[in-house]
Amino acid sequence: LYKGVLPIPLTRRENSLIQCLLNHRDGMVTTEMIKQEVFNDLTVADSTVRSLINRLEGKAGDIVRNAKGIGYSLAIDRGDNES
Repeated sequence: LYKGVLPIPLTRRENSLIQCLLNHRDGMVTTEMIKQEVFNDLTVADSTVRSLINRLEGKAGDIVRNAKGIGYSLAIDRGDNES
């Protein structure tokens, strides 16, 4: 993931979240799907998922779209900010 020409340093979980969103880019990703794919089914609170998304957006900008009550999706066009 790049911001301009500079790579954005991401944690393993932030990278996993990006990959999860990319894998489902044609649809929405629920909080439960993120828990399964990013946290490997560990018991985590919904607030932990939101915190991860907020940290990612703090580094990369508003790249995650939230459809309240439905889930999350990438808010960028293909080829834009992807690595």
